[in-house]
Amino acid sequence: GNHISFYQGGRGRLKPPHLFFNKQLMADKKIRSIAKTFSWRALIFVYWMLFGYIFTGSIKVASALGVGSIVPLFFYYFHERVWNKIKWGTNTD
Repeated sequence: GNHISFYQGGRGRLKPPHLFFNKQLMADKKIRSIAKTFSWRALIFVYWMLFGYIFTGSIKVASALGVGSIVPLFFYYFHERVWNKIKWGTNTD
């Protein structure tokens, strides 16, 4: 069946496996952050193009909305990198 086995930690405490197999902070590498940034932006670009065209009927307006949705890509990347340096809310906290 589906069950999680626990490791007998120090002082008699049971620890879930993910807490003792990887004690390092599981931060993304820069290339992963870049890939996530671009894949997310691609989805948002398609979203704005599609709904821009549906609601306005204009390829010109839809294109402007799509291109305008790319600008936050740079802000997202740096936001992602900053959060990878923050230990709060992680298993190593």
